Amino acid sequence: MSGKYKFVLPDGIDQRFIDEMPDKGYISDAMVIGEDGTKYPVSFFDPVRLTQELECCVKLGQPYFTEPGIIVLPEVTMENILHAVDELGKEGFFEHTKPWSYKFELKKEKPE
Repeated sequence: MSGKYKFVLPDGIDQRFIDEMPDKGYISDAMVIGEDGTKYPVSFFDPVRLTQELECCVKLGQPYFTEPGIIVLPEVTMENILHAVDELGKEGFFEHTKPWSYKFELKKEKPE
C-alpha cells in the first residue's frame, strides 16, 4: 500500500473469517483510514454474493441492495482488498466518499 490509506478489519474478525472470505464472498463493516485520521466505511463483495444479496432484498419487497462504501471485487481476499484500497486511494476515490461520522455510529447502534 502507498501508506496514504489503511484498511482496518471490523472488530471480532479472526484468521478463520479471513481465510473463509473468498467462500463467503463479502466482508462488511470495515474501515479505510486516511493519513489525516478520516475514516471511510467500506464493504467488499464479489459479483456472486452481490447478486445473492440483491435477490434476497427483492424477494422481501425491497427492489435494491445497498451498504455504505460498497466495492466489488472478482474475489474477496485480503490481497485483493489491499490492492483495491491502494488503487482507489491513488485515484482519489476516498476524497469523493462521505466519511464515517460519530452521528452515523450512534444511529447505527441505537436500539429500535
